[in-house]
Order: sequence, then C-alpha cells, then structure tokens
Amino acid sequence: IPECLRGCYPVPEQPCYLYVIGMVLTTPLPDELNFRRRKLYPPEDTTRCFGILTAKPIPRIPHFPVYTRSGEVTISIELQKSGFTLSAEQLELITRLHQYIFSHILRLEKPALEFKPVEADSAYCVLPLNI
Repeated sequence: IPECLRGCYPVPEQPCYLYVIGMVLTTPLPDELNFRRRKLYPPEDTTRCFGILTAKPIPRIPHFPVYTRSGEVTISIELQKSGFTLSAEQLELITRLHQYIFSHILRLEKPALEFKPVEADSAYCVLPLNI
C-alpha cells in the first residue's frame, strides 16, 4: 500500500484533500468491434465524475489508460481542493454514501468483509461529484 494511502481516512475538523478522477475517451471502440452497436458515451461529455477524498496528499501521477467497452479511456487524478475541513456529521454522510456505492450499486461487499474504514490499513472515500 503506498504511504500516501496509509491511514488517510478523513477525520472531522482536520484538513482534507479532494481529487477529481478525470476520464477522457482517447480511442473509441471501432465500429467493426462494436458488435452490439452500442452507443458510445464519452465520459468527458458530462459534468459528473468521481472523486477521492483523503486526509493526505496524493503525489502527482502520470495519466494512464483503462480499456472499457467504449474503447481506451485515459484516466487522470487531479487535486480539486485542499485544506478544507468537514464536520463529523458531513463525514458520516460521506461515509454512508461511500458504503452504499460499494455495497448496493457495485455489489462489492462480501459476507466475510466488514466495512470499518477508520480501522483499515488503506481507506479513503470515493464520491460522485458534479464539476
């Protein structure tokens, strides 16, 4: 686990960092490989994206490709805001939303796993954002 992601779960009334996960469709899937003729939706055409909320800064990392059913998508992680604080109530709502996304929408929660982000070696919040 990278040092920047160890013990980095946000704490009430302590400085936080918010990063935007940028996505750009750099190489759309060619028509001859789009067997189902799905409409391709470039992720950069929306004001919605995902973000990472953490208590530690993440060093700058190069953009990297991810291959999706739409084609090659270039991912970037950019600092959006730093040095702001959250109340205990705000952080509780963010934590509940993060858990809901991973357990009910992505269905990544398993019976043997417990959601205890404050006790985890590596924990940060993934959030939907409107930018």
